[in-house]
Amino acid sequence: MRDTIASAGVVVAGDPIPASEGARILRKGGNAVDAVVTAALAACVAQPHNVGLGGYAGTMALYSAKHRKVFTVDFDGIAPALASPDMFPEDSCTCNWDISDDSGATPGVNEYGCLCVTAPTIVAGLATALEHFGTMSFADAALPAQQLAECGFIVRPELAEALALFAAHADPESLRAILPDGKPPRTGDILVQKDMAALLSRLRHEGAFSFYAGDIAARIVERVQRGGGILQLQDLAAVRPRIEEPIHVCCDDYEVFTPPPPAGGITALQILNVLREAEVAPSDFATCGYYELLIDAARYAWADRFEYLGDPDFTHVPIDYLLSEQRAREILRDISAGAPAADISLWRL
Repeated sequence: MRDTIASAGVVVAGDPIPASEGARILRKGGNAVDAVVTAALAACVAQPHNVGLGGYAGTMALYSAKHRKVFTVDFDGIAPALASPDMFPEDSCTCNWDISDDSGATPGVNEYGCLCVTAPTIVAGLATALEHFGTMSFADAALPAQQLAECGFIVRPELAEALALFAAHADPESLRAILPDGKPPRTGDILVQKDMAALLSRLRHEGAFSFYAGDIAARIVERVQRGGGILQLQDLAAVRPRIEEPIHVCCDDYEVFTPPPPAGGITALQILNVLREAEVAPSDFATCGYYELLIDAARYAWADRFEYLGDPDFTHVPIDYLLSEQRAREILRDISAGAPAADISLWRL
């Protein structure tokens, strides 16, 4: 780890390539959203093991100096219209299956395969953020990603390892799509993705939402259904990211904002509320007592998450209660009494 000092702005990403592309946008006069979208699209090329154009969901919280307020962009994924509560029987599910596990354990249908695929929302979400809060066109923001896919880039160790695991577990069709010659690149190799470059070129010229209509959408649906999934064209056509009001709590002189449910930031806000209600002194930070309180607060917040959270379009989420002083005091009271938080194991659901 090293400190990074900058006077005008910083772009943080999981890989130097997308971070550099975003920083370049800032240096050219683009705003933060321009940089974020450019970096995210570049990450879809440079970090396919972490994010991709077919990604299922995302959210964004941002401050608009023009409007002097915080906004959020909700592009969380929605289950296909044909989804049902019993589509993932308990005996066929796994919890956080690890692709690097060499014990022979197999993933459940809830984590692997076409049945667990939702309509991909990443492209629409990034385009919506850019349209409302950026200064660049989607075509310009996606150009660095297209060039990266077309010309290639040097493979870092993390990507080499991830693609090797992918090659060992992928079905033949997926393998051909990502690695046409069937061989994962080694560290230091140049990875070129011609199909990805062609797709990005189409989105740049036809518009981001062409991803959700026409032959692109039809090919996505055909492949998913052929693999046993239930995605339909209507699911892709229904993808419409929303500009939402954030939720927030006050901590001393700071306001902390997150997107509202179905995003999970409310859990972090609940934990902050409990710590604030406990009036933790600065001298208590990094002490055993502080960490014990933090862990207990997290347990209760996660229990509430499993009990109450869902998509507000389909179920009532008591946001005001969960973020209230009353709920924070209730949690502190139960912690002080030694009452255990509710069980939040997967099998309780």
